[in-house]
Amino acid sequence: MDKNTLNTVWSEIIKIDGMFTTEEISAKVGISRVSIRKYLEFLKSLKLLSLDLHRGSVGRPVYKYKCIDKNANIIDLYIQ
Repeated sequence: MDKNTLNTVWSEIIKIDGMFTTEEISAKVGISRVSIRKYLEFLKSLKLLSLDLHRGSVGRPVYKYKCIDKNANIIDLYIQ
């Protein structure tokens, strides 16, 4: 995990009000969905993100993340 990328990912996340998908944040940051997923899972493990599963009537389920605490200081340990 790269601290500069983590910083970029976090900076984009805190700009978002409400929920977002891996596809949405991947497009904003400019890295693949597979790569972004490891950063999102890391932030989730720090209790900075929540994850909800949304099922539509057809197709794959959509995983939506939400920032729990935009002002958390714990992230500073990993991006500085």
